[in-house]
Amino acid sequence: TLASMLNYINNEMDRHIVLEAQGAVRVKVVAKNGRLVERYSVWRKSWYEAQQMYGNMMTSGEVRVNPRDLENGWFRLTGWDPPGPYALEVRAPGFAMAYSTPFPITVGGEDPEVVVEVSEGGSIAGIVQGGDGSPLAGVGVRTVQNEWEENPISEMFGVMMPYKITLLNLQTDRSGAFKLERLTPGPYQLRFEHPDHSGLSMRDVVVTEGQRTDVGTIRLVQGTLVTGTVLLDGA
Repeated sequence: TLASMLNYINNEMDRHIVLEAQGAVRVKVVAKNGRLVERYSVWRKSWYEAQQMYGNMMTSGEVRVNPRDLENGWFRLTGWDPPGPYALEVRAPGFAMAYSTPFPITVGGEDPEVVVEVSEGGSIAGIVQGGDGSPLAGVGVRTVQNEWEENPISEMFGVMMPYKITLLNLQTDRSGAFKLERLTPGPYQLRFEHPDHSGLSMRDVVVTEGQRTDVGTIRLVQGTLVTGTVLLDGA
């Protein structure tokens, strides 16, 4: 009977649970001048070859590394499911976020060794004004992927979407000025948001290592208020 077959399958599955061994990777973080960086945080990332992007993992919680955790400058990060490929996201005080090159995970051999180079990155600066040309304080300025589109799908799965930029969020000061610092080089999209004004997006803002990208003056308009009445069967 069907019940007997399901019972047999369940019993077979119970007797044949196979646990796969996990691997590890050794990481060393250095500055552009070759100096060893001894304090940093590291996250695990999936590497998507087709999109050339890094994706979040369920096990991508922050791992903090201190000098006492290092062995000849290397830190061993365990608990990787083979085969990958994977990558590492590294954040160190005073440096821009950096990524490692992709690497596979094998079990039974030598741990892969990955050297991650960190730098100060670049910055983006500008001024936000209202429609009348006056400085607009308290405007939310955030970085998103250059290809990011605002829609229900992206809002729902935003935290799971792969990226390769530095995600930052700040507000303009009293003069309407903002400056996003220590950004990983690459193309960015900026989102400007204010409760009393229409939102605005700016694409193709390129961040270059060691340089400041000035986007000039951004103007937000208050937009139009739309009102109406909803009727159901005339009521």
